[in-house]
Amino acid sequence: MGLIGRQGREPAQCSYPRGAAHRHSRRAAARRPLRAPLGTPGYLPPEQLQRRHAFPAGDVYALGLLMHECLAGRPPWQSTRADELLAERSRTPVPKLPRPAGMPPEVEALYRRCLSPDPADRPPPPRLPA
Repeated sequence: MGLIGRQGREPAQCSYPRGAAHRHSRRAAARRPLRAPLGTPGYLPPEQLQRRHAFPAGDVYALGLLMHECLAGRPPWQSTRADELLAERSRTPVPKLPRPAGMPPEVEALYRRCLSPDPADRPPPPRLPA
């Protein structure tokens, strides 16, 4: 796997064995406590808002949020603070996805699975349709 990094002013190509960066990030994350959620609260998965670690399942949750925002023109939940978002998401069911003409019903099913509060119920990233 190659990553682009910066050394001084020039971009540099960095090479790592396949999966090495992922293994390193998991080990490092397991060793350090998560003090505050990192990222935009409106796009963070519930587990990260609760100050637990999020990995690929968190990205799938963000995909579901983006699907809603692209089709509805606004995020599914309007709160901007982490504590307010957790409360709003727990008391308000996942909003319906607007269905433009010709949108397959599978898109709505994928959206609902992406926004599952349980990371284990979300589709794994390699199984997401391209």
